[in-house]
Amino acid sequence: GLFGSLDMDIVQAILGQLDGCDTLSSLTLADLLNVDHQTVVGGIKSLQSMGEVINCEQVTETVYELTNEGQDVAKNGSHEFRVYSAVPACGVSQNSLLDEFPNAKIGLSKALAARWLKIVKDPANGPKIYRAVISSDVITTLSDRDR
Repeated sequence: GLFGSLDMDIVQAILGQLDGCDTLSSLTLADLLNVDHQTVVGGIKSLQSMGEVINCEQVTETVYELTNEGQDVAKNGSHEFRVYSAVPACGVSQNSLLDEFPNAKIGLSKALAARWLKIVKDPANGPKIYRAVISSDVITTLSDRDR
């Protein structure tokens, strides 16, 4: 045949969904058919190659989704806030702080730049990190930034 059986399956499924609908977005079709969007696009192209079977119109839709890192920040707070929160009042070694979570290094540099934390060099045990501001100042800074 001209098309593989998978192609014909998706073509039939698209036609089935379009039957009784005025218009349907390929993104909606992908959701309805529980398939990858590119699979639907392939099926639509197959239908277009058959002639006047369907009318298609290219529509650009911008969708914003959080990355895995964005989801992590939304759930657990910014990297700098997490690093700040991990520093006890008595301070902590830089090495153990950097082992706390994957983006601790980024968080430490941002927390240092914001002057939330400070480094005290200790030749014997390596650098130690201390809080430079009190928690309420950090919370205020974060809530100001969210406005």
